[in-house]
Amino acid sequence: MQSRKDVVEIFSTFLRLEADRPAGWLVDGRLRRRMTEMQDLIPDRSSRDWSLYWHEVWQTDQASGAEPHLTAYLQETCYWVARRIATNQRNLSWLADFFQIAIVRVPRLLHYFKPEYSSSLKKYAELGFENSLKDWLRVQQQVEVCSDWTLLHRLSRRRLQNALTQSGRTATAIAQYTLAWDCYQELTATLKANARPMDDTWSAIADAYNADRLAQVGPGTPIATAAELEQWLLTCATAVRQFLKPAILSADAPFSDESSFHPLDFIADPHPSPIDQWIIQDEETLRSQQHQQLQAVLAETIASLSEPEKNLLQDYYSGQMTQVDMAKKLGIQQYQVSRQLERVRRSILKKIILWVQKNLHTSPTPSVVESMSHSLEVWLKDYGRVPS
Repeated sequence: MQSRKDVVEIFSTFLRLEADRPAGWLVDGRLRRRMTEMQDLIPDRSSRDWSLYWHEVWQTDQASGAEPHLTAYLQETCYWVARRIATNQRNLSWLADFFQIAIVRVPRLLHYFKPEYSSSLKKYAELGFENSLKDWLRVQQQVEVCSDWTLLHRLSRRRLQNALTQSGRTATAIAQYTLAWDCYQELTATLKANARPMDDTWSAIADAYNADRLAQVGPGTPIATAAELEQWLLTCATAVRQFLKPAILSADAPFSDESSFHPLDFIADPHPSPIDQWIIQDEETLRSQQHQQLQAVLAETIASLSEPEKNLLQDYYSGQMTQVDMAKKLGIQQYQVSRQLERVRRSILKKIILWVQKNLHTSPTPSVVESMSHSLEVWLKDYGRVPS
């Protein structure tokens, strides 16, 4: 694949895949005109600086048109992650699917990315793409292997309701199906999860459903037979399979009818005033200083670890050893390695959170903790690549 070098190209082109191979870059004229104009106004910016700029614009207004620029920016990162996962699966024919599955995660990555914790959006996205593909593979394996009855047992209520909503069911139908699933869960908890319940169990499920239907679904809800409840639950299983394994749609196709748009359509003012430029420079300087301080805290925390803990991190995050390999090396079980890694990682994350609270005056909300946790993974991977 030919890499992009020009900043305008990096933020305005999308990868074209043919037969799971890179087939060039598709240019989005609207994005290119906007980036050309912005580059003329603020020259000598690196692609990393532009990524942070567009991310800041996106945070201010998600309808600003910054997201397509950032999606274009992350094309190569997404491709190499998708290729690596496809290679590990020994099936390069999945590469295009993996690419599309990962690239639609860009809005979520942008939401959790915090420049004050990690200055590289590409490194952050690389880990995010990898995790999303691994999660997707795990779910697909469950969907493909499980019988309908096993799948229904492994569901959460929230996932079931999301699947039914996406399938277009009415609120009343969702309430009926959810109550049927509740009764099924309760009355088959001790049975084999992969087998269809016996007829007497279906009768008990029907009795439980009909006893609760008026309170749970609403007045006037008709009585349901055992056969109807079985069909409802099979419908639930079908909806969940479609929800967990949806059709993959292209998220990186260029915009159509580009001639009807102007680069100013999606940005309020493409001509920053001198004061605005000074503010941007000050913010970038402050962000850089905060990042350097955080790097120092991380380095100091790593240095305070015991030698076995350092070696544990080095072995795992270098990418050269799996947890199974490490377990063999240490003469312990794999789950013990996993627990030790998690304990060390949590101790590091705790010190980072304390530092952020004290120096950045940021409350450790769940989203902040998740962002810092993700950034820590990126930093530890860099740490693991450095020879000890």
